[in-house]
Amino acid sequence: MHGVSSAFPMHYIEIEGLRHLAHDNLAFRKRELHKARILLSEHISAFPALWRQRQMELAMQSIPAEIKAVKDKALNEVFRKEIETLDSSARELMERMLTYMEKKCIGIPMKAVRGGPSELEYSRYESSWLALHTR
Repeated sequence: MHGVSSAFPMHYIEIEGLRHLAHDNLAFRKRELHKARILLSEHISAFPALWRQRQMELAMQSIPAEIKAVKDKALNEVFRKEIETLDSSARELMERMLTYMEKKCIGIPMKAVRGGPSELEYSRYESSWLALHTR
């Protein structure tokens, strides 16, 4: 029996000390619960706007392919004969201009969808989170 107690040293803890630790732990958890409720409330209230933004992003997913298709149709069908009469430098310039316009026509609506209130909401969440966790 003596070998077990020397191999596994025991440490006695008084009940009153455990009660104090449990009380402190419970108080800490209540404070954290309050912080969590604040964060959840903010995220829940902002969710509809974020969801609408995501739905718009999904709805606009096909825009890049559609704009590229318009450009290709213009080059290969609608204005094909006129383009064939151009010299190579004029044709190259026109294709660069169309590529530039294609990128801008794709970028403008995407930027409008992504640059909406979600960035403001995100920064608000971030500042709330930092305020709660740096106290």
